[in-house]
Amino acid sequence: MGTAVGGSDIYGAYQGAGLSRSVTGIPTNGATIYVRLMSYIGGSWVTNSYTYTAANLGGPPPSPPAASNITSPANGTTLAGASVTFQWDAGSGVAERYFMVGTAVGASDVYGAYQGAGVSRTVSNIPTNGATIYVRLMSYVSGNWISVDRTYTAANLGGPPPTPPSASSFTSPAAGSTLAGSSVTFQWDAGGAVTERYFMVGSTLGASDVYAAYQGAALSHTVTGIPTDGRTIYARLMSYVSGSWITVDRTFMAASGGGGPPASPASDITSPAPSSTLAGTSVTFNWTAGTGVAERYLMVGTTSGGSNIYAGYQGAALSHLVSGLPTGGVTVYVRLMSYISGMWVINNYTYTSAP
Repeated sequence: MGTAVGGSDIYGAYQGAGLSRSVTGIPTNGATIYVRLMSYIGGSWVTNSYTYTAANLGGPPPSPPAASNITSPANGTTLAGASVTFQWDAGSGVAERYFMVGTAVGASDVYGAYQGAGVSRTVSNIPTNGATIYVRLMSYVSGNWISVDRTYTAANLGGPPPTPPSASSFTSPAAGSTLAGSSVTFQWDAGGAVTERYFMVGSTLGASDVYAAYQGAALSHTVTGIPTDGRTIYARLMSYVSGSWITVDRTFMAASGGGGPPASPASDITSPAPSSTLAGTSVTFNWTAGTGVAERYLMVGTTSGGSNIYAGYQGAALSHLVSGLPTGGVTVYVRLMSYISGMWVINNYTYTSAP
């Protein structure tokens, strides 16, 4: 509940199974009051929004939601040393804050963390080489993050510059080269300030039908099961740097040893046949077991990726009866997700509802 659409400056909290809630602190100045009730159904949040007019009893208007603002040190000044206390005001209606200090705009290679209700933070290990230091304070206000940026000059005490943030990059095999066989070791450099990596190998751009997994601090990984039929092999290395994923893609040629492509590991719907017309309002969907699938999740809806008809985990089951399907020849969207080697692999299908 708030004084702006989607706002929670008056009240916001989980309700569990409760069917009512008394809210205090509502303004009494005749303003518009916005209420949002969100219900968690089938793995998704469904939102209903309402507006009301506050009682007009002459009460003062509430403070409008406003982000916290950095008050010290003054913007553009030179920092005193390697340890500096940054301060900011409380703002209005701020539910959470995130504070970042780095050597590039939006970077957090010096410091980055949630601050909660805190209005100051002492940051150590700031470089002392006269470089530009970038500071970002983010405030969560009425359902949105609002950023305030400041720049400073580091103290010039002769300290070495930090390694600038940069993504890891492939070093071996050479881009565009032909792979040696079905088992290949891929290598990459450390990059700068990379906190996590994710590596994928597939037979189409961005695919992971050959391999996909987090790599942590590792700088190489041996992938087996690569096809040996001369096709193009796509490798993607993703680096988590200063709060963002940065992607580097490379292509290679598979060895030509006559091996066929690897079987798709994900479960795949076999009936009803994809793109067919459904028989009625209750239909049993069947799918293959796949390879190495630890869990499955089925979603059925009337929009792409929707789950307004059905959504649920399937475990080891290879079929599920879905009821409540529409009629009238509308498009029905089905998504079957397979959890393989720590990631979800998605297959999408469409059907036409019964007339």
